[in-house]
Amino acid sequence: MARRKKRRKNATRKPSRRPSPSQAEAKAFDIPWPEPKPGLEAAVDLVEQHVSRPFHLQEVVAEIQRHAHIRNPRPQEHIRSLLAERSDLACIPSKALYIPGRNLFRDTAFYIQPTEQELAEGILVPGHRFYPFMSFSVAPNLAQLCTEERQPFPQRTVTRPFEDLVIYHTLIGIPEMLLLCQSDEDEPPTEPEAPLKMEVYDLSSFYETHGFSGDDLILARVLDYATGRFQLRYAGAQSRLALRKDTVERDAQLTRVLLDLMEAVDLRPPLYLLRDAYAHLFQEGIDLSKPATPFGILLRESAVALEYYYNRPCLVPRGENPVAFYGEAPIPVYDGRCETLADIFVKGDLSLSMSYVRAAILDDLGIRKMGKQAVAERILAGRTVHQWNRADWRFFRQEFDRLWDEIEGQHQDLSSGRKAQALRSRILEQYDAHLAFLRELDRIGILPDELPMQEMAQMASFDGICDQTLQVLEDATDTAVLQLIEENLDAMAAQWHALREQVEAAILEDEDEDWEEDEDEDWEEDEDEDWKGEEEVKGPVTTYVLKVTFKAAKRIWRKIEIAGPQTLDHLHFAIQDAIDWDADHLYSFYMSNRPWDRETEVSSPYAEDGGRRADRVRIGELDLRPKQKFLYLFDYGDSHAFDVEVVEIRPDMPTGQYPRVIEARGEAPEQYPEW
Repeated sequence: MARRKKRRKNATRKPSRRPSPSQAEAKAFDIPWPEPKPGLEAAVDLVEQHVSRPFHLQEVVAEIQRHAHIRNPRPQEHIRSLLAERSDLACIPSKALYIPGRNLFRDTAFYIQPTEQELAEGILVPGHRFYPFMSFSVAPNLAQLCTEERQPFPQRTVTRPFEDLVIYHTLIGIPEMLLLCQSDEDEPPTEPEAPLKMEVYDLSSFYETHGFSGDDLILARVLDYATGRFQLRYAGAQSRLALRKDTVERDAQLTRVLLDLMEAVDLRPPLYLLRDAYAHLFQEGIDLSKPATPFGILLRESAVALEYYYNRPCLVPRGENPVAFYGEAPIPVYDGRCETLADIFVKGDLSLSMSYVRAAILDDLGIRKMGKQAVAERILAGRTVHQWNRADWRFFRQEFDRLWDEIEGQHQDLSSGRKAQALRSRILEQYDAHLAFLRELDRIGILPDELPMQEMAQMASFDGICDQTLQVLEDATDTAVLQLIEENLDAMAAQWHALREQVEAAILEDEDEDWEEDEDEDWEEDEDEDWKGEEEVKGPVTTYVLKVTFKAAKRIWRKIEIAGPQTLDHLHFAIQDAIDWDADHLYSFYMSNRPWDRETEVSSPYAEDGGRRADRVRIGELDLRPKQKFLYLFDYGDSHAFDVEVVEIRPDMPTGQYPRVIEARGEAPEQYPEW
């Protein structure tokens, strides 16, 4: 009986609009493969440019293996990471299915509501309206807008104050659109009123013909995704309710998929993620030809918000802190676009070469006997690297293991003689000591202009000398050559230690000068003059309860109640007092919660090139709201970062001492742990 019911249910199911995997696999790719065979990255580029149907990962891996030059014998994970970077491919990770944007948004429609200023000037500002419905290879201001008769609309240049464009594009959700604006000056604008030129679309005749008002809508339809060609037609105010009815349900589905994707996949740029969400709707058979809500409006009205994660735009559930939602930034290794181990070092910007890696392996095989894992950690320790993910790490380990096995089978020939082994070990130790010294300078916050340039320039050549010596040593068997290398190595080590002593002496000399300058100052008088501790504020007054969390150790936090008439400078001193630190460094508040965001920076009164002065910005003027978060950065050298969250706003509080700590958790860290 159960089986009959199942058959009946299947018999009544509506046929799917999408081809099954077996049907898709039966179709051939139409890719113009060149001769000689391209490399892996170039092959993936060709896939993005020419594939015109949805495809599965296994299909494209097989196709690339047939037509491309690949060193990696099992490239599936590497190809997956390369496909993930392609902006014109949407992905459904659970099915390993990729959908070209030209398939996804064929005949897609969406509505546009011009602003009052646009109607008054007869223009339409490009950019946010057309994402994600056109290829990333087309600049937004180069999109082709056509009439119903498919005749192109003209463009013209307008000038706007910098501040207006910042606010406009930030609210819309695409601050990167400011890159399309050109300043009248050679330097980027810094003043709010600095004029910016921008290319816009001239729709004056279109507005006039249809008698446009503030409530009227434009309906845009995708004519050509690859070139960014759109057809505009008048939708009128009477279409608003019908359009809204069409979009509400799909907006809800899109938001649901977006939230699911955020939980399920690694962090990705927002527009790519939005395309992935549309891909789910496409696969489920949702009609994308019905009008869609524009991207910026969707973000403003849905449960999804655009935020920044380590200066990278991302999507998060509204009200969530990106770092809290996605976790701390992972340790990077390389950029995922490499085919050989040497590529990893070049493209990943690592300060080492294949000669160093080979020497480290030979040193371990001949003397140290630590094993592959320890050598891998040694060669990566303290070096600048980029974009870590599991696929990249697996590829690195695969290539490293291959090199290890190759050298292990030949190391008797390559490292003959204890003399050569001992010299190799000395060079590596000196190499590592040099890198450790540079890391120490960075750790203690020494700035480049505080270092003696001539000595640092000589030290900068040290890596190249070590690398050349390792290359010579690899083939050296003659005793005289080994003796010459040893003499040169002694001289090189002595020179490096002398340079290090000169650099350290210069640093100490600067510190002594700073101390002598400060000796004559009246410390008590300065401390009393600068102190912004508790003070009596007459009530009734609105107060703000702020939770200040130490980003490096989130178990440590303080709740501070501060009065509306008090300033961010008061809050700075209150935070320093709450953790028992000396408030003796510069600081900034970033109201956007993004570090180094100059547009929202409020900085120390003593900062030479900061934003607004913290002693002139009152807490009550910030328009704070519960759950809002902003960033407090103290000591630009050590970059101590604190999350500040608005926990509660208390109106009509009585006269009292503010700011004050009302709750605390965790022992504050030492300000100078190394002293």
